[in-house]
Amino acid sequence: MPTLRHVNFKWLRLLFIIILCVGIAFRVTNIDKKVYWHDEAYTSLRIAGYTMKDFSQGAYAHRDSSIKYLQTFQRFKPGSQLKDTIHSLAVEDSQHPPLYYVLLRFWVKLFGNSVTAIRSLSIFFSFLVFPCLYWLCLELFQSYLIAWMAIALLAVSPVHVLFAQEARQYALWTVTILGSSAALLRAIRLNKTQIWIVYAFALATSFYTFFLSGLVAVAHGIYVFIIEKFKLSKRAIAYLLSSGLSLLLFTPWILSLIQNYSMFQMTTGWTNNALPADIFSRRWLLNIGHVFFDLGLEKDPEFLIVYFLLLFLIVYAVYFTIRHAPLRVWLFIITLMAATTLPLLIPDIIKGGQRSIVPRYLFPGYLSIQLVVAYLLSKKISQSRLLARRIWQAIATLLILAGIISCTLSSQANTWWIKEISYSNPQVASFLNRANNPLIVSTNGCINNGNLLSLSYLLEPKVRLRLVDIAPLKEIPKNSGDIFIYGDCTEPVRDSLIKKKHKLELILPYLWQLKSGKEN
Repeated sequence: MPTLRHVNFKWLRLLFIIILCVGIAFRVTNIDKKVYWHDEAYTSLRIAGYTMKDFSQGAYAHRDSSIKYLQTFQRFKPGSQLKDTIHSLAVEDSQHPPLYYVLLRFWVKLFGNSVTAIRSLSIFFSFLVFPCLYWLCLELFQSYLIAWMAIALLAVSPVHVLFAQEARQYALWTVTILGSSAALLRAIRLNKTQIWIVYAFALATSFYTFFLSGLVAVAHGIYVFIIEKFKLSKRAIAYLLSSGLSLLLFTPWILSLIQNYSMFQMTTGWTNNALPADIFSRRWLLNIGHVFFDLGLEKDPEFLIVYFLLLFLIVYAVYFTIRHAPLRVWLFIITLMAATTLPLLIPDIIKGGQRSIVPRYLFPGYLSIQLVVAYLLSKKISQSRLLARRIWQAIATLLILAGIISCTLSSQANTWWIKEISYSNPQVASFLNRANNPLIVSTNGCINNGNLLSLSYLLEPKVRLRLVDIAPLKEIPKNSGDIFIYGDCTEPVRDSLIKKKHKLELILPYLWQLKSGKEN
C-alpha cells in the first residue's frame, strides 16, 4: 500500500472508527419506531407462506373483519413449509428472488416475528456491508485511507441507514454488489480458478437477492472486456465461464420469471407511470443528495440549494476521479454507475416512467457516488498545500456532520419518505384510534391490501373493517359509529355514496369520513 503524506493516518483511523460506531448505533436505534409499511407487510405475508390470493379469499370472504384477523396473515400459515414461501414469490412477485425471504423465514423461526426481530436481519446484513466495502476499496484503490473514508461516508449515509432498518432485501443486495465486485477485481488481479469460482457464487447470490443484479453483471462484463481490450484473453474466458456458471445457477428462477412474466409486468407496471418533468427532476436531485443529506419530506424543499451543492460536489468527484485515478480504477466505478443507472433513466426520458427515481433500484449508483467522493476527499485531505488541505478537511467534516444530523432526525420519526405509500399511516391510525366506534370500509386491489396489513400493526382492536370487492357499497351499516372509506381504489364505493347524497370529507391521504346526514 502507498504511504500517506501530510496526514496523520493513525488519528484519522481512530476518528473513522468512531464514525463507524456512530453509524452502527443509528442502525440499532428505534428499530421498531417507523411504521411497518406496505412492502414490509408483504414480506411478512410471503415468509408466512401465504399468497395475496389467500389473503383476498380469506379477508374479503369474511366481509366484516377485524384487525386481529388481518394479523393472522402476518404469522406463519399453519402447516406451511419453505416451499410455500418460494411458491408465493414465484407466482405473484417474481421480481423478488427468494434468497432474502428464505433466510428471513429461518430467522423469524429462531427469533420471533416482532417488527424488531424481522428488521434485525437487515441490520445484520448492513453490518456485513462494511468489511465488503473495505475489501472492494483495497482491491480497487489499494489505499487504506480511501477504504476508511468510504466506510465513514457509508456509515452515516442517510439512505443506507434507512434501508438497514427495512424488512426488505436491499441491505443484503448492497452486500452482494460489493462482495461480487471485490471478488471480480481480485480474480482479475490474481487470475486463479478458485477466486473465479468465488466470483461466480457471489454473483449468483446477488442474482438470487434482487433482479436488478443483472445490470451489475452487465457492468462487470463491460469492464472486463474493456480492460482486456475486447480480446478473448485467459481472464476474459475465465470471466465468461464464471458469469455463465452464475446464470446457470440462477436458471430455475429465470424460468419461473418467464412462466409468470405477466404477473411480473403487473407488479412492476407502476414504474411506467410518467411524472411531470419538474417532479421527476426534483426527485432525481433529492435521491442523489440523500446519499449524504436528508431532512425528510417536509424540510427537503427548504434545502434545495444544499442538494444542488451536493450534486456539484459529486460531478466534480467524478471528473477528479477520471482525471487522476488509474484507468482500471475510474473505469470500474463509472461503468458500475452508468450500466446500472442509464438503462433505468433512458426509458424514463424517452417513453416516460419513474424507474430511475426509485431509491431502492439505485444502490449500485449510490455506492459508485460514495466511491468517487471517498477518492476525492482522501486525495484532497492528504495534499501538500496546507490551505487547500484545511478546506477539504472542512468539506469532509461537513459531509459527515450532514449525515449524522440527518440520521439523528430520521431515527426519532415514526415515518419517513422511504415508507412511500404508507407515509401517512401513523397519522391515519392515530385518527382512527381516536374515533367513535370506527368502521373502515375498503376495497380489494391497488395498494389497499398492503396498507391495511400495515395499519393492522397500529390500529386498536376496537377498529372494525368491512372489506368489499371493487364495487358500489349497497348499504350503509347502521349503528356503526364513525364510518371511514380507506384506500386508493375506492372510487366505486365513494361514487355510490355521493350518488345517494351522502357527504364525504377527505381527512388524510386515502382516508375519507362519511359525515352524518345527507347533502341538500
